[in-house]
Parts: sequence; C-alpha cells; structure tokens
Amino acid sequence: MRRRWIYPLALIAVVLLGASLLVVTLNQPHSQGYTKVYFESDIFPRVEPNRTYELAFLIESHEEDVSTYVYAVYLDNSSIETGKVTLNPGDLHRIQFSFSIDKVDYSKRVLLNETRTLKVNGSSDVVGAPRAYGIDLAKFNLTGEDLIHVLENFPLMYVTNETSIIVNTTNGTSISDVSMRKDGDRLIETRREFNLTRSGDGYVLSLRTLKVEYVPRPVEIRVVVVSSSGEKYSLRALLESGG
Repeated sequence: MRRRWIYPLALIAVVLLGASLLVVTLNQPHSQGYTKVYFESDIFPRVEPNRTYELAFLIESHEEDVSTYVYAVYLDNSSIETGKVTLNPGDLHRIQFSFSIDKVDYSKRVLLNETRTLKVNGSSDVVGAPRAYGIDLAKFNLTGEDLIHVLENFPLMYVTNETSIIVNTTNGTSISDVSMRKDGDRLIETRREFNLTRSGDGYVLSLRTLKVEYVPRPVEIRVVVVSSSGEKYSLRALLESGG
C-alpha cells in the first residue's frame, strides 16, 4: 500500500520541480550584455517647409565590454547625418540632429470622376441645364432654330452639382476650368470640362467633373545603429507635415 503512493508522489515532485526550474530560468537576467536605442521623446513636431527641427536619440550600453556604435539618420530615403561613438559599459550617449524640408509632398485620391451628357432638342430637354444670362431656358418655349440661336449667340451658364460654368459658344464649343481650395491640410482640386457639340437641330452638352484630394504625406525619420558586435538597431517615426 505504501509503495502505491511512492510513484504518484515522485511524479508530482518532478512536475513541481520542473515548473519551478522553468520559472527560475525564464526570470533569470541575461548572462550577456545588451544595448538600448530609443528616441529622446515620443512627441514629434508637425513639419512645415523651410523650418528647422531638432530631434535626438539615445544609445544606452549595458554590454560587458567597450562597444563602438556606427549610426546613420535618414530623412525619408536620404541620409542626413552619420557618426560613430564608443561607449563603456553603463554609458549613455545622446545624439542630436536637425532637419528641414523644402516642400510638402502630397498623396492623391480621386473623390469624384463623372461625365454628364444632355441632348438638347428643345426647351423640354433643357431641364436644369444651360442658362442664358441667368435665365433658365427650360422656362421658355424655345425649340429648333430659336434655341440654337440662343446657344450660339449668348454666353451660357451651365449649372450642375452646385457647379457653374460660363460658356460663350460664339468663341468655341469647349472650355475647361480648374479651381483649388484648401480644407485644413488637404487640397481639393476641381477640374471641369464643358463641351457643346452640334447634333442635328440641337446640341449635345457634356460636363466632366474631376475632383481630386491631395493629402500631405508624413515625413519619415529613420535611425539605424550598428554595434561593433554586429547587432543592428532601428528606429522609425512618421511626422505629420503641412503648411
């Protein structure tokens, strides 16, 4: 009876001993040294053109021997600073660098790209479209030659989607217009192309609207540090840009 308890107790002891050794092993400090590389602050400025900014990173050596570190700082893909520093165990070295940008780069996104076409045969087909001197032609019973006479001899205002384009058909049948507005840091470009083509006893009106959003691309700061033991350390930060 006593022997029956010996094996379970021995197994439990082995399991407990193994768990204890595992915990101790995981919590033991590293037998070898190590290095820490980090930015001095995790708060970064918003970058604007033609202004100089300063940042810093730190190299903290906890190696067992003297170590030499070679570092390079990149602004986007361009190297802006390189150097070398030798540290004793326990040393902390601060490296400051400065940078600036000439202009803000933008990423492009199409918000709207549509073409509207309207066949104009008479006043009943001119719903919400051309206006002569601000007069809605749809309110008048203009057909045939009378309508063509108005289209050919008077500046027209074409209104759609809150967009107004003035067209003088006596000088040409096509016109393009580009406008740009700022919305915070974004730029909104609106390009409109208006075409008026004779078709039988009427006209074909077409309006292409292209609206594009330009959003500032962030500026990338990258730091690469290589120690004399061959270890490589990298830092990366994306900074908002504007202005």
